Amino acid sequence: MPPVLTQILLVLHVAAAAYWFGAAAGLPRRYRGLLEQVPTEAGKLTGGMRRELLFFGLAPLVVFVTGLLLVLGAGGFAGVSPRIHAAMGLAVLWIGVGSALGRPAALRVLADVDRGQVDDGTRGAVRRLGMATGIGHLLFLVMLTLMLWRM
Repeated sequence: MPPVLTQILLVLHVAAAAYWFGAAAGLPRRYRGLLEQVPTEAGKLTGGMRRELLFFGLAPLVVFVTGLLLVLGAGGFAGVSPRIHAAMGLAVLWIGVGSALGRPAALRVLADVDRGQVDDGTRGAVRRLGMATGIGHLLFLVMLTLMLWRM
């Protein structure tokens, strides 16, 4: 793979990972704030939050695909450190946590807010979103350590 293509992929990989990490940092707080606005202004905000959720869902795919292309450009999985293998496995786990816990919880909150029916289940969904975010950030810290720390 030409060095310039490797550099472009690396920049895309790091930028998408930074977005994935950073966008998740504020989600639970924003969703808790959304519940406080029901029924006054919350309905106006859910459309924008749904669009953000779409971009937030694309970031992990960009991270994984660019990471995979970087590995293949380095000679395949046999040509990279076992730490990279572990980091990619953790990325798949992070995608699974977001898909199984985070996204459904966020969609539940948005649907309840649109209906104007916020209850304990909605508040529980915000807590699940926070838990998924926390797990994701822990996985990100471990992945970053695996990819950058030279032993």
